Amino acid sequence: MKKYLFLSCFAFGLTAFSFPGSFYDLPVTTISNGMLNLYRFHGKRIMIVILPLSGGDSTSITPGQIAGLAAGQKDSLIIIGVPGVEMGYTDALKGQVQTLYANMPANFILTSGMKTSRSSGQSQAPFFQWLTDIKKNGFFDKDAKETGEKFFVNKYGHLYAVMGSQVKLSTPIIDRVLSEHGH
Repeated sequence: MKKYLFLSCFAFGLTAFSFPGSFYDLPVTTISNGMLNLYRFHGKRIMIVILPLSGGDSTSITPGQIAGLAAGQKDSLIIIGVPGVEMGYTDALKGQVQTLYANMPANFILTSGMKTSRSSGQSQAPFFQWLTDIKKNGFFDKDAKETGEKFFVNKYGHLYAVMGSQVKLSTPIIDRVLSEHGH
């Protein structure tokens, strides 16, 4: 009986305190309010990008450039586009953002709006807590601060590259990162 009680308390303790999990365990909601199971992308590279909210609000990245990259890498890359709350996303813009990204290739996934920056404190989305904290992802400690920031996850679920908004999608460095297998 004591062993059972101890194991029950231990199991409850593990549930009550979350430990850093794998990338594939992170909760992500699509813009249409569906839960995204990241496990289905195991074996593929993933690029997470903070999206521009209109066709002309960013000089670093455009919806057309994202579509071009997605089409060119359709068999090996999943692009997860995130509208950032700190970048101006509100639920009132949901329809506009859905329309802006409506004609993307099938390997592009649009999430619901998220708080992406560490300045959001405990309100920062768990997805971005993992992406921006070396204690959780094991590789990088870089905050997400603006539209166009990119995070690259390899086919094993390890974060292997992070690039700021100044790095355009059409540069040789992006080609090199996408041809790397990561760690």
